[in-house]
Amino acid sequence: MSGIGWEKMDWPKDIPCRNVTIYGFCKKEKEGCPFKHDSNDYTNVKVPASAYADNNSSNFNPIVSSNTGSSTSKFNAKASASFTPMSAKTSGFVPLNSGSTNGMGPVAEPPWLSTVPQQPYVSPTYNPYATGSFTPTSSAGNPLNPMGITATDAGTDFNLPMADAAAAMGIGELSQTDTDAKVNLPIMYPPMHSLLQYHLYAPDPPPHLRASLRPNERMAQDLFIPNDLREQLVKRNLASLQIFPLGGAIPSVVQDYFGLVPLDFNKNSGKKDSFMGHKNSLYKVFSNVDGKVYLLRRVHSVANVEPSYISKTFHAWSNVDCNNVVKLVDLFLTTKFGDSSLCAVYDFYPMANSLYEDHFVNFPLKPITQEYLWSYLVQLSNALNSVHSQGLVVDVLDLHKVIVTGSPGRIKIADCGPLDVLKAGKTRDIVAEQQESFGKLGNLLIELATKLGPEGGAQTESVDNLVVDEKFKDVLKYLLSDKPKSVTELTCMFHDKIFSVINSSLTYAEYTEGVLSKELENGRLFRLICKLNFIYGRMEHRIDVNWSESGDKFPILLFYDYVFHQVDATGKNIMDLTHVLRCLNKLDAGVLEKIALVTPDEMNCIIVSYKELRDLIDTTFRILCQ
Repeated sequence: MSGIGWEKMDWPKDIPCRNVTIYGFCKKEKEGCPFKHDSNDYTNVKVPASAYADNNSSNFNPIVSSNTGSSTSKFNAKASASFTPMSAKTSGFVPLNSGSTNGMGPVAEPPWLSTVPQQPYVSPTYNPYATGSFTPTSSAGNPLNPMGITATDAGTDFNLPMADAAAAMGIGELSQTDTDAKVNLPIMYPPMHSLLQYHLYAPDPPPHLRASLRPNERMAQDLFIPNDLREQLVKRNLASLQIFPLGGAIPSVVQDYFGLVPLDFNKNSGKKDSFMGHKNSLYKVFSNVDGKVYLLRRVHSVANVEPSYISKTFHAWSNVDCNNVVKLVDLFLTTKFGDSSLCAVYDFYPMANSLYEDHFVNFPLKPITQEYLWSYLVQLSNALNSVHSQGLVVDVLDLHKVIVTGSPGRIKIADCGPLDVLKAGKTRDIVAEQQESFGKLGNLLIELATKLGPEGGAQTESVDNLVVDEKFKDVLKYLLSDKPKSVTELTCMFHDKIFSVINSSLTYAEYTEGVLSKELENGRLFRLICKLNFIYGRMEHRIDVNWSESGDKFPILLFYDYVFHQVDATGKNIMDLTHVLRCLNKLDAGVLEKIALVTPDEMNCIIVSYKELRDLIDTTFRILCQ
């Protein structure tokens, strides 16, 4: 452009100045910069009115044209204005209620094409003390309120009246004005599209594709937790953190617990009168004291109960410390549900199923074997021994009140305590009720043993017809007999089976410890990688002489490339996990082994030890933290 003065140039006058776009001002503006410096870049841009006929359409795509004489325009990078998001200047979309119609309704000029200067955008400040309640929304921005879901969902058949839906969810009564409305209960929340996609993890290769390894070689999958166990633990964590949409008749806070999530609103809850004729509901709750997740069992409409008896029952059951009995955490009366409800709070075991669900309902059904029966008998005998030693009684012992919490067949007796409160003031014979517990245990084992028969669960009239060994039949006959029974006498009949159960539990404990040992060093290596990334590739280091090829920090750059940016002789990228783990472990330990760090152009080489690199990285990180 030599020989042509700025004042003779006319072509740049319609092009926005890049200095204004990048820096917000142009220091050459007063010296004769020929580019456009106005803040309104869209004054002369026109949009066909037909593009705004339906602003709610998913195909809404305005055609911007600077030439009114043609219907289409070609994109010119030099003449195009900088893009500014609509949400940065406006708080919402202005309704199209004016302008020409073109037979498609009134059309207004969009706010981002208005000739009126826009006010500068000011970022709102967040005040946590002034915000309202949080309403969860889906990925499309729709509020996830089960009471507002339409009844047109073809994927579910829970089209119930509002009152029936509330009763099914166990959330109390609703007003009469809402009973005529239809509601579609959600099957799962969060919806499936927002759940963790387990298939994104690389699975273990099938056995026929595994390469033969030497004794000292390992696969990448062998260095981390097995995928099946990881997926199981992730699902449990997801179930623990699952929440329920706000709304309905569920209270937000009950005593010291909040975030109530109904757990039995969309499936058969078993026996409705298992608490002496009282209805009951099950919720997952979060504690406001320690932040942990617990299970809350609500017994409806409980009145005339002395608070002292509730306290006495709680202290008695809190002393039961047995791995096969669900721990009672809290017991209290509340009116938060609209009536006088008895609430019992227990430890929460996510994704735990009852014995009935595991062996009779869920698909695929878990097969019952003779080993399972002996394991259940040993664990339930341990639970009875702990409860009876405290002078208490297991009132309900059936397939619905025994839950399976994990492998190998670990079970626990649930819902202990509330029945003692409901029986307040009644004369009780504890010894006789403890003897009845043995009979309940025998009936439970018979129901499970029938699944071993050829008829697949048909009821049998005699213990002799069960397809079990003779020793197990003798145990069942003892449990169903009328003579006095004790846990000590019971366990003497199968003492040899106790050893196998203990051996199985210890084997699984050692397996989980071995899996945990694989993840033992992950936290240490993760912190080391974070430290490296904190000091690597910072913008200010590009002009710092200490990070140049002659600087004392240059070995850090070469080491980073040496660890993560390896290439072979043909220039192909090498992603060797073993190499990364070996280098990071040696760096963290600060070994005296030396490595040759070569620049990408292979013109310079630095020989340095891992100990010197560790000292250099630590010094650089401490300077960065100052």
